[in-house]
Amino acid sequence: VEAYQVLHKFEIEAHPEDDSENTVPRSPWAVEAMAWVETNELVTGSSLEDGSATVNKPLNFATLGRACVLSERQIAIGDGGRKKSIAFIDSIKTRRQILKHIFRPLVLDIYVFKVVNSFFEHMGVKDDYLLMQQYFGEWFMMLPPSVAAAKTLFGLFCPITRWLQDVASATL
Repeated sequence: VEAYQVLHKFEIEAHPEDDSENTVPRSPWAVEAMAWVETNELVTGSSLEDGSATVNKPLNFATLGRACVLSERQIAIGDGGRKKSIAFIDSIKTRRQILKHIFRPLVLDIYVFKVVNSFFEHMGVKDDYLLMQQYFGEWFMMLPPSVAAAKTLFGLFCPITRWLQDVASATL
């Protein structure tokens, strides 16, 4: 319930997309990548954006509840004990609907990316980095290429890269 409250609070608040960070490419390679995305759209006459990762309305609790299952993995905690966690069911179709909502803060601005960590902390999987990386990968592959490129290749502090760096550095 606490995980849902964190996500629901974020979704009902207004969060304008912060494009101020997306003005400076990180490298010449970033400019080249965006040029290829634009070229594909010009040649094919269609956008690579299919809307599969867009969120139109807040997630309701029943949808989240149907997708949750008590995880068989147990996470080690500091005092030598273990705790149970909640994961998502194996149905990729159902899980994708939830992941769109969970990772949405990462396409907004740097100040809200902690919502993702807070959600996973309340689910009890914040320290299960393999599971979080799996969920992130599934979500990222749903992003339209132009959005993925624009949100990761430009700016120094993009939320997607920042969140992924935190997860990757914790696994080292």
